[in-house]
Amino acid sequence: LIYMLRSPLKTVPSTISLNRNIYSVFSGELNNNPLAARTKATIVRWYKMADRSMATHWKHCSITIPFRKITIDPTPVLLGIYTFLKLTPETIVKQSEGIEGQNRSKYISQHEYQSVEGEDDLIRQLDFIFQGPYREDL
Repeated sequence: LIYMLRSPLKTVPSTISLNRNIYSVFSGELNNNPLAARTKATIVRWYKMADRSMATHWKHCSITIPFRKITIDPTPVLLGIYTFLKLTPETIVKQSEGIEGQNRSKYISQHEYQSVEGEDDLIRQLDFIFQGPYREDL
């Protein structure tokens, strides 16, 4: 299992924004998002469930990849994944040489997310992530 770990402080506002846009398609109300609190609660449950599952069912056959690391410098992360999968990475390295910098300079996010309401509460609820081994990479 390859687990892509994205910071909940990015995931929650991104998902709320997505749900807001989907909701607006059906309701015609762009500024109203009655699903924001439920979305946040669902994501918190998902992170907790994923953490339990990784510790109990996938402990010896998984790798956790911080999302930010793969977006900043994908080649070493991909090499780590290939090593984990016991595959030879020569092909991917040759194909990806120089691509990271080109793509990184072209991509500019068009999204502006509001901070998560109750951000401190989110950090408290998911302290195992924010205090865990990947805290520096979130």
